[in-house]
Amino acid sequence: MGRILLVCTGNICRSPMAEAFVRHELDQRGIGGISVESSGVSGWQDSPPTSEAADVLREYGLDVSEHRARRLDRTMVESAELVVGLSAEHRDAVADLVPQAATRTFTLKELVHLLEVAAAEPTDGDPERTLRSSVRAAAARRESDPSFRLRDEDVADPVGLGIETYRAAAWEIEDLSRRMVAGLFPDVDRVRAIREEGLQGGRSNDRLREEGETG
Repeated sequence: MGRILLVCTGNICRSPMAEAFVRHELDQRGIGGISVESSGVSGWQDSPPTSEAADVLREYGLDVSEHRARRLDRTMVESAELVVGLSAEHRDAVADLVPQAATRTFTLKELVHLLEVAAAEPTDGDPERTLRSSVRAAAARRESDPSFRLRDEDVADPVGLGIETYRAAAWEIEDLSRRMVAGLFPDVDRVRAIREEGLQGGRSNDRLREEGETG
């Protein structure tokens, strides 16, 4: 199973929001075989989400009432195919904790930008292989331009601010999460169409293999 780990400061607001939105988007697109988790670089262990975060997510029809904060550790990072920080501080904290994970660790904004300009190798639609391929493509695009840095990589932390600030953060995270999933799994619609066609002609697997070999 492929694993995506989302990281913020306390794991009580931004990363639980992102986790909820990413899970929802995967479900909406019919993508299985991917585990989505979140954690925080600071110690809010076992704390629930802020009431404002929970309230705003309910406006999207999402329930995070069972979420409890976890502190980031090496095992979480080492077991993830992709680690996504909600700010540059979080990305850098992950790289400091597990240096060998730096190539598969991004900020959310950074990853979305890279996925929208980098072309991953075509796959057979297997979610874990597709995830790995997309992460490699994003990392290669970043490595090809060492000077690359977005002017603003952070999703602002709304903790301690009003409900409208939470709504603004949720709107931004929802948009970025949707684009991230679309960029990570670009083959989903193509593979689904081929397989639906194959139900009629019986050649879907052959066609997928051919595309993977020639892509």
